[in-house]
Formats: sequence, structure tokens, C-alpha cells
Amino acid sequence: MAPTYEEDKIAILTVIESFLATIKGREPSKMRRYIIPEGGGVFERPTGVITSTLSGLVERMERRIKEYPPDALVEETIHDPVVMIDQNLAMTWAKFNFTIDGKLHHYGTNVIVLLRGSEGWKISGTFDNHKLPDS
Repeated sequence: MAPTYEEDKIAILTVIESFLATIKGREPSKMRRYIIPEGGGVFERPTGVITSTLSGLVERMERRIKEYPPDALVEETIHDPVVMIDQNLAMTWAKFNFTIDGKLHHYGTNVIVLLRGSEGWKISGTFDNHKLPDS
């Protein structure tokens, strides 16, 4: 029997939250568990647009996490997610906050696309915009 919408929604949000928890755990290499490596991302930043494979995103996060003091609490959280599912394809639209030691660093909207395969739901694409607290 196929999973219900609610069962799939829980599984999808668990993947996304686990993916983001690797930032808080300062172990972005563990992001690889939740992605399709050849998938892609497009990220709007104040300096321009960044494009990358998801493997490239993991490598970027591995470098970026080292820029913060070792004892800093670095965290990205989502809220108000909207999840759309069609069989083995899903899309989540969610607001996010990126904080350092509880202080808002930047925020925006994440659009995360997932595919369900033999290993369950995996992130196949991610897109976001980036807003600074004073913008």
C-alpha cells in the first residue's frame, strides 16, 4: 500500500530537517546522506547568483562552517513549510532563518525538490533567496 500524503510529508520534512541539522552539528559532510549528488542548486545572494551541484553545495558548506568560531551555534531552521507531492516527486517551499549564536544572520525562502527512490526520499534540487536582517 502506498504511503498517505501525511506519511510522505513527515518523511520529506524529516529528510530536510536532518539535512539542515548537519549544519548545527557542524558536520556538513553528513549532508551527503540526504542528497542526489548530481542534483543541482541555484542560490540568490546579494553578490549574485551561485549555481552548484549538490555535491558542490556540501563542499561549500564544509568550507563555510570552518569560518565560524568552533564554539558558535550555527543553525538553519525552516518554518511554515508547504509540501506538494505527486507520486515520487515532491517540492517543499519554506521560509528559513540562518542564525549564529541565536542571532539572525540572514533569512529567506528555500524551495527544495525531492525524489523518492529505492533509498527513500532524497534532495534532488534546492533553490533559495537570501535576505539580510536590515533589508
